[in-house]
Amino acid sequence: MCSGLLLFLAFPDAELWVIAFVAMVPWLMSMESMSEKSAFYSGLITGFIWFAGLLYWIVPTLDNYGGLNPAASVSILGVLCFYLSLYTAVFAFLLKKIHLPSWARPLFAGCLWAGLEFIKAHAFTGFPWGELGYTQYRNLPFIQIADIAGVYGVSFVIAGVNCAAAQLLCRFKKKLWARMLRPCDDCCCPGYMHHGVRIFKNKYC
Repeated sequence: MCSGLLLFLAFPDAELWVIAFVAMVPWLMSMESMSEKSAFYSGLITGFIWFAGLLYWIVPTLDNYGGLNPAASVSILGVLCFYLSLYTAVFAFLLKKIHLPSWARPLFAGCLWAGLEFIKAHAFTGFPWGELGYTQYRNLPFIQIADIAGVYGVSFVIAGVNCAAAQLLCRFKKKLWARMLRPCDDCCCPGYMHHGVRIFKNKYC
């Protein structure tokens, strides 16, 4: 849910484009302990929240200019958001399903995300709205790569950075927990307990 909201804030009108480079990190970190099925559903929820915020304008547009009542407009938005969230769900499922070395995962995540965006933009009638690379339209030095790789190249880099950041934070979190739990392990280890009992007996018994 957090990543869905952050992805939404990275786009206009919020204009917080820098958030795009870390927006997916909470979601990707949470996937570490998930099964493939749970990862799929997490992608579905994240994508739905993201696109619901991004495409809210469809409801008043259909209501004011399409002659539809609010209930029908909201239903159409819900169906569209569900369809679009399937792409983030597939991304999460495949990222969890395919096991790769840690150095290769950001590259795979970038390729997978950019590939799914390309499919989304061209499948059926095509829906190119909400490509991750669009968040950087004000970041002129960075989006020069679009001159060579297009918007999908920008999306590739952003998704890869998110994945790399999530991996680093997960690794740091594990090391931090290991350091915190080491004293407890030393105290609770049966070997240490047995050694302590022997010292106590020799000294006081």
